Amino acid sequence: MQKERGKAFLRSFKVSYIFVILIFFTLILWGAFSFFMHSRLAEMDNTLSSIYTLISFNNDQKKPNVPQLLHPTVEIQLYDDDFTLMKSSNPYGDLVKLPQIIERYIRKGASTESLSINTKNMQIERDALLCMPLYKDLEASYIYRVRIQKTQNSEGQRKKSYYVVLISPMKSFFQLKFSLYAVFSLIMGAFIIFMCWHIFLITSTNKELLTLKKAIKSIDLKGNMRIFISKQVKNPHIEEIATELNSLFSRIEEAVNGLLTFTADASHELRTPLAIIKGIVDVTLLKTRDVAYYERKLRELAAHADKMQSLLTALLEMARLETSGEQMKMEPLELMVIGEEVASSLKPIWESKKQTLELRLNPAPIKGNEALINQLVTNLLDNASKYTQHGGHIKLITDHDIRNNKAVLEVWDTGIGMDKETINKCFNRLWRAEKSRTAPGYGIGLSLGLRIIKIHKGQIEIESEPNKGTKIKILFPLDLTSFEAYGLS
Repeated sequence: MQKERGKAFLRSFKVSYIFVILIFFTLILWGAFSFFMHSRLAEMDNTLSSIYTLISFNNDQKKPNVPQLLHPTVEIQLYDDDFTLMKSSNPYGDLVKLPQIIERYIRKGASTESLSINTKNMQIERDALLCMPLYKDLEASYIYRVRIQKTQNSEGQRKKSYYVVLISPMKSFFQLKFSLYAVFSLIMGAFIIFMCWHIFLITSTNKELLTLKKAIKSIDLKGNMRIFISKQVKNPHIEEIATELNSLFSRIEEAVNGLLTFTADASHELRTPLAIIKGIVDVTLLKTRDVAYYERKLRELAAHADKMQSLLTALLEMARLETSGEQMKMEPLELMVIGEEVASSLKPIWESKKQTLELRLNPAPIKGNEALINQLVTNLLDNASKYTQHGGHIKLITDHDIRNNKAVLEVWDTGIGMDKETINKCFNRLWRAEKSRTAPGYGIGLSLGLRIIKIHKGQIEIESEPNKGTKIKILFPLDLTSFEAYGLS
């Protein structure tokens, strides 16, 4: 109900807004029209006043001398103080009869008076009404502008009063009216067209904004966070807004995915060190030990805790760098050393499944992040053990390829192996092969491993056959500075 009231209010507001603008514009045109018409009346009065100055006085008769013609359209009439016509000059031939009511204005004693008279109904017209549109337009030929000028001449011992009446037709006044009708009609028509276009633009924009609103509401937070607007949206500004929103949603999606990835990676990768810590604690608590044993185990726990902390820091940094596109700070590392340390830390896992681990470790210096490389090797060896049967064989190899400037890391196993389809999909996040669904895990380790390899500008090769085992070979850029320091050729 409130929404409907709100929409009704907005519609009424838009209508009122347009109506107010229309009235305001009409008032402006009305004011301009009135201004022009009053200006024309003032111009006519000035013309009549200037004609009056041309009238001369007869010194013998002591009265005004009315010439036959001072202006081609102005009639001049001379009246005595009883308002009796004494003389006139008429360019038309027919005398313009003045209304009787005009005598009232003469008797007021004003020396000058300007009036508009209507000879059809013998009335005086108000100037304010004449300046209004459509007023007396059909009676234009009957309306005159009259200027009455009172003069006094001395005759003996008394002064004689005369009234000079100048009468001009108002055809030019009404011609200006008709011209303004045409001009203002064009202006008003253009304004109405503009307002119609404005209303159409507002309506179409509102429809497109409604389309954009529906598109925003239809965003699937679990899927692709993008706005798909229909081809009916033609407004470039709406399209620009949609583009900017898509860009914003993409950044939000990247940030959320980065957070989810970090959370999933951290929860996945911490399982192995936590399992090792729990195993150390369980074994230690089986019976009473000497102080030296406890100290040794506490140092092992501390080392594993440090690795977990380094791993979390590295995962967080990797998630940040993947989002921002920056480069991770690299330091000289030795795959041979990391391989030996990881193999030693995972020894309880081999022993629990009675698997054998073969180490062929040769110098393989690289530049990278120690925590991430350590986790990569841990994931590879953990997967190799996880998907290799009891009593199976696992091999870890580190080496160098001088010809191609590559450091080599290889992990072999005699496990269940993979077919080509599995090899193509094994690095997809959360994907697991049918044979591996009974094993613990969430399908994140290899996906994380591939991202670690890409960050270190490495390459990965997989050779595998079902039930015959798997060979994973990773090539990193060789750190030639460190390698030369070994003094090897």
